[in-house]
Amino acid sequence: MLFYTKDIKQKNPESIFLTDEGMYQFRAFQQDYPEVDSLVVYTNETPSEEAYLRLEKFGNELAQLCDDECYFVYPHDLVKERAILTRELIKGVDAQADLISSNRLGFLIFNNGKKSQLKDVIRKIEENQSFFCAGHEYTNYHLDQSSALVQEKLFPILFVFSFILLLAFIRNFLATLLLFVPCLFSAIFSLAVIKFFFGTMNMVTSIVPLMTFVIVLSLGQHIYFTARKEGSLSLALKKKIKPISLMLVTTFIGFLSLYVSEIYVIRVFGLLSSLMILLSSLVSMLWLLSVEKVLKLEETAHVKLSKYPGNSLSGASLFLICSISLFIGIWGAMNIDIITDATKYFPKDTAIARSFNEISPIAGGVPLLEIGMGDLSYEDLKKISNIEDELGTLAGVSVMSRNLVVRKINQAYSGHTSLPDNQFAYATLYSKAAEGIREAYPIDSFYKITLLGTPLNVDQYEDLLVKVRNTLGEKTYILDGLYYNLMISQKAMVHTLSKSFLLSLFIMAIIAVISLKQLKLFMIFILVNTMPLGLSLGFLNLTGMSLNIATVMTYSVGLGIVVDSTFHLLHFFDERRGGFLSYVETIVKPILTSSLTLIIAFLLFGIYDFLPIREFGVNLSFILFCGMIFDLFVLPTLYLGSSSLKEVMEDWE
Repeated sequence: MLFYTKDIKQKNPESIFLTDEGMYQFRAFQQDYPEVDSLVVYTNETPSEEAYLRLEKFGNELAQLCDDECYFVYPHDLVKERAILTRELIKGVDAQADLISSNRLGFLIFNNGKKSQLKDVIRKIEENQSFFCAGHEYTNYHLDQSSALVQEKLFPILFVFSFILLLAFIRNFLATLLLFVPCLFSAIFSLAVIKFFFGTMNMVTSIVPLMTFVIVLSLGQHIYFTARKEGSLSLALKKKIKPISLMLVTTFIGFLSLYVSEIYVIRVFGLLSSLMILLSSLVSMLWLLSVEKVLKLEETAHVKLSKYPGNSLSGASLFLICSISLFIGIWGAMNIDIITDATKYFPKDTAIARSFNEISPIAGGVPLLEIGMGDLSYEDLKKISNIEDELGTLAGVSVMSRNLVVRKINQAYSGHTSLPDNQFAYATLYSKAAEGIREAYPIDSFYKITLLGTPLNVDQYEDLLVKVRNTLGEKTYILDGLYYNLMISQKAMVHTLSKSFLLSLFIMAIIAVISLKQLKLFMIFILVNTMPLGLSLGFLNLTGMSLNIATVMTYSVGLGIVVDSTFHLLHFFDERRGGFLSYVETIVKPILTSSLTLIIAFLLFGIYDFLPIREFGVNLSFILFCGMIFDLFVLPTLYLGSSSLKEVMEDWE
């Protein structure tokens, strides 16, 4: 499986985060309003004849990488005569042409063929230190690169670090190795399943191997430390079968609840995670039983918790902690930033973050919104020109359409900025437009208007939509496009993941009540497992982090991990067998070791400069830390009603 999965690729098209409805509408929109992929290539040079020749030469090199409907549009393609532009460049004055500004010049690439060729173009541009690019495909390219780096470097570091920490806790190499093998197997097994069924990974499904790894790691430590007390792994499994079963069932349900999401990639993540965790855990238990004779428990050293406190929290402390946690959670939820703009995922000083601002003066920016106006008569086209002029006055955007292209060409030939008198002259003028533009805005298709600008976050984008709707008034139109659907989908993703989280939490609490036959467990379960997640909202706000496509998933993921310890604690308290030392050895120790291993390991993500991954790791570490504290100190007090655990457990012996 390791050999089979070593070449698995990352593929992160921006469309993966569209809702089902958004994907359907976007594809239907493309049937009537064909959309062509585009890329802006530019150089930060003062315009001159020499700089322009270098620009053309580099464009010709890039053209060699395209063999399927690539169209290159240079500044001279947007003026009446090349000689006019050349004379202005020789004079050293500002050239009166699009794609040129006082300190920058560039060209467009329209791709109506296979998408992979633009990635080859981007690689070539990145190899050159003098040229840069921007566009949706450029963002996708870097999303792929960043996700692949996580897969190739961060995950191996996490696995190695987890092994070292496990060895430090267990203090026996053979025992550590035998516990670690099923964890590593689960991750590779998940990779193999993803490649077999889907061929590639994305930034969401790449988390599946990590989830199976951490769940199996936690499960193994609970079984191992109980086996040390019971004398064998088989006896430990027999004693722990109920909490393990509850843990697996609720974790399965928790991740499977993501299947209610309207976003396909989230549904796939939920289905894969739930099945892989269940299968990997079963294989892990079979593995541990098979190596029982090899693992000599009596010869292994271990970390002693001789100073573990025998008291839990008092009622007053418990009330204070819960009140503060509730306040912080509500405050954080009301003030936290939601980031849906993928360009903000990269550091501000990187090329991708700068490029979208740099292309605005020469190319207007990237497509933010497509406005479909339907099949218009020529008289309607003339009326639309006034609306386009109004849209062009909106702050931060520029307009692109067939009409504007024809008007510019008409101005170059006749000096008039208006549309010609009849549609035949209109078609004749449009035939003189660059081929790439005619491919992007075909004359025989429905009429559309494109708004260009620098990428916006969801709140800014919604303000823009209000202004656009006010400008269009009573006209019949359709708002669509990739960026439009992404904004709607990513906002919906926060809602659907919150819904699935609450659904899974409710189901888990019901299972706890039914299995342990105690009604009070419902509120205990809800309180202990929601407070850490609520605290994390305040933590995100205090540290300047955000809710984004990655951090919003930490809540379902964190619940799936934290709830495991909750069931082991509840089972021990329900049985009322075993004293304080047994509690420390078989419950506290595996919770501490597994939690600390994961907390420290996920903190390693904080060194990575890709915002979703960095904030995913840091926020998940915080959730796991709070979950550990609430499990070990809040849960015992809520369940037993006494702050002295040691005294209560002495009566159980």
